[in-house]
Amino acid sequence: MKLRSLVVAGAAVTAVAALPASALAAPQVVVGTTATTLSLSVPTPAAFAGANALAPDGLEKTSTVATVAALSTNPTWTLAAKDYGTNGADGDGTMDALTASRVTALTGGISGIDLSGITLGDPTLCASSAGELGNATDVLVEELTPVAAIDSAGRKALGNANVSVAGNSAGNLLALPLTTFNTTFFQTVGTDEAVKSGCQYNIAVAYTLS
Repeated sequence: MKLRSLVVAGAAVTAVAALPASALAAPQVVVGTTATTLSLSVPTPAAFAGANALAPDGLEKTSTVATVAALSTNPTWTLAAKDYGTNGADGDGTMDALTASRVTALTGGISGIDLSGITLGDPTLCASSAGELGNATDVLVEELTPVAAIDSAGRKALGNANVSVAGNSAGNLLALPLTTFNTTFFQTVGTDEAVKSGCQYNIAVAYTLS
């Protein structure tokens, strides 16, 4: 009896062992739909300084290189820029003198503006200086690491309307992963412009990612 019991028990164990765990697997499908996502930030500012400080000499000056970070799930994305002015509609593409009213706009009147890394000058030094410069500011936006999927629009003059500065390359069907763009600005002050030494000029550039 014991022998039979052992044999039966052994047969039962053998039968279970003959069914590998993989035979009991059931696949589970997990899906996720990509949300429409746009992300845009301006982590570093630009300035005309040192040998490129603004001067009424008729010579073009180049700013330090700033950056813009962008991400889009839209495969036909476009990055545009314009002079925000003080209310988003009154910019004309020229740099404004740092008057008291301009300080108010920059420190609270312009929604979403980031002054990190910017030191505002003394507005009293602009009392006898031209209210704005005569020539529009140009901007050049290029990806930090060049890739074939992204096209820079080249150098563009800023104004009160959005102008495309970068976008998806023709034929590329992929969206924009998080990408850092370098932004460089160009400014010429004419020899006939009445700008006072020490007066700080500025322009608030608004970027739009669509």
